[in-house]
Amino acid sequence: MLFFSYEEFTEKKAVAVQRLQLFLPDIGHLNWQRAYESQSVFGPIEWKISNLNDVKISRLSTDDISAVNSVLQSDPSLLNHFNYNFLDGGTRHDLWRLRAQAKLRIIETWERAKRVYKRRLNGTPGDAPDR
Repeated sequence: MLFFSYEEFTEKKAVAVQRLQLFLPDIGHLNWQRAYESQSVFGPIEWKISNLNDVKISRLSTDDISAVNSVLQSDPSLLNHFNYNFLDGGTRHDLWRLRAQAKLRIIETWERAKRVYKRRLNGTPGDAPDR
């Protein structure tokens, strides 16, 4: 059986891909370094395999975190199995959420700038609407 966590896959890509190729030798070459066009929380962008936990968790409210924690408290061994911890829904989460939102804004701005740059290279006005 093959298992790796989302974090292992997104943070140790080469190791995860190597394990996948050993498990499924017929799969052939996998280019984990390539950027893929995808629809994401940032809109349609070219994106490499990345850990989006900070962004996704930052979108949870304090009530959401309390609800998730209350369900998981019935079987904490599940969290232990995956080496996860209960989330803090208080001030610490609020600060973390602000940091993740700032990171999101930077990424959105960068992606927007790349689209404008590509349009200018192609002779399209830089202020043309995104498609």
